[in-house]
Amino acid sequence: MLALILLLAAGTLAGCDEPSQDVMFEGGTYAGKPDTPAWQSETFNGSRETWEQEIKKRSALQSEYTRLKGGG
Repeated sequence: MLALILLLAAGTLAGCDEPSQDVMFEGGTYAGKPDTPAWQSETFNGSRETWEQEIKKRSALQSEYTRLKGGG
């Protein structure tokens, strides 16, 4: 019974390890994965205007007043 308790405790503690999330800087600049703007994805074909329209449309749907009035 004691061995089972120790095994469960060890398994629980093993799942508590968190990998390091330190940011790497080389020469004063970020050296990680490059970030691309959202509108440069295949969805928006590089069109910032289309992306901005989609964001405005999504934001409007977050308002309960707009949603209850039928989107107007």
